[in-house]
Amino acid sequence: MYSILLALLFFASLLSGCTLHLQNQLDEQKQYLQQIDKSLRRYQADSSSEFDKIRREIQIIKGTLDENSHHAQQDITELKARIDKIIIALKKKQGQLDQLQKNYAATDAKTDTPSAPAVSSPSDEQTMYDRAYGDFKNGRYQQARVRFEKFLKTYPKSDLADNALYWIGNSFFKEKNFKESITAFEDVIKKFPRGNKVPDAYYLQALAFYELQDQLTAQILLETVIQNFPASQAASLAQKKHAEIK
Repeated sequence: MYSILLALLFFASLLSGCTLHLQNQLDEQKQYLQQIDKSLRRYQADSSSEFDKIRREIQIIKGTLDENSHHAQQDITELKARIDKIIIALKKKQGQLDQLQKNYAATDAKTDTPSAPAVSSPSDEQTMYDRAYGDFKNGRYQQARVRFEKFLKTYPKSDLADNALYWIGNSFFKEKNFKESITAFEDVIKKFPRGNKVPDAYYLQALAFYELQDQLTAQILLETVIQNFPASQAASLAQKKHAEIK
């Protein structure tokens, strides 16, 4: 009987110890859960605050963009208006200019009366030519060209026109401006194919090409002088030069 009592007391003590241990574990679990709950609430609160902050920033940015867009649209509208005003002003100026031109043309037509062509004497024509040729003979080649060009403008139908053009080419040749001389001699040949300076123009043109290291063209031009103008002095000179080149 006594032993049974002792066993019951031991079992009760053991049970009490287990119960206390279990109660401690439950209390720890409750504290842990409470901490987790607090952490979750704190996280939710922080997250909510962060989301609110982001939402406010987005609204601020959107408002800024809307305001900038409004200002940009306003600037574009003002710029278009300025451009339209400029275009209208230009059209107005153009219209005024056109009217002035019409008025000028009408006034010019009323006051324009045919004038009698200037009649120059043969002595004036020959004098102008001789002065130009005198400059050439004295080595004033640039001044001679100016005088010959003026002569050609004043007397384009003169019998001496081909000579004047030839001496212009010759003056370039004397200055070793061979390209310009070739062009001038070509004008003599094309504009005055029956002129007395054509053989000389061919000959000096050949020499100019020779100076420019184009021997083939020079030979062809020399042969042209020899074949087409055999009785000319230029043909005699061309034969000598042709033999020299070969």
